[in-house]
Order: sequence, then structure tokens, then C-alpha cells
Amino acid sequence: MSEEPEPTGSTVVEEKREVVIPERHVGFQHWPQFLLAILLTAMVCLIILAEFFSTVPDGNQRVIDTLSGSVMTAWLGSMGYWYNTTFGSNNKTRMLAQASPTDPHI
Repeated sequence: MSEEPEPTGSTVVEEKREVVIPERHVGFQHWPQFLLAILLTAMVCLIILAEFFSTVPDGNQRVIDTLSGSVMTAWLGSMGYWYNTTFGSNNKTRMLAQASPTDPHI
């Protein structure tokens, strides 16, 4: 009979070899931001399609431009979160908060 590895917390023991899974890989902590980015990306795609394939009355053109600009700005901010420094900074802050303190006099 072969024994399967038994998970113990975030440590897995395999054939007398211990593999430690770093805390940053246990679970995805950014679901609200991820879902908002997906929603905003879908809205941007729909707005672009609507602007190409529909006509807007002249009286409503400024309203449509304002709403389109607002959604595009929110989308750019969301993409900036994932691809600029905010996402990495949040991860760094969380890792530093979990780290054990060190003696500065060593």
C-alpha cells in the first residue's frame, strides 16, 4: 500500500521531504479588486462597441461622452492597480507585517 502525503497546515510532507508553501501563495487575497477590474473591462468593451455601432442624438452626446470618460478613467485606475506599484506595494506591506522583527544591532 502506498501512503499519500498528508497536508499539515501549509506544510506538505512528501517522501521524507518537507515542502513549505510560502504564505503569499496560500489563497488569493484580491478578489474584490479582481472582480471590479473584470467588470470595468467588460463595460469598456461594451462602450467601445456601442460608440462604433450606434448613433447618439446630438442633445445626448455630451452625457455619453462624460459617462464614457468616467468609465474609462475608472478602468485605467483599475489597470493601474494591477500593473503599477500599488499591487506590489500591498503585497510587500502584508509580507513585512507577517515577518518576524530583527535586531538592528546585529
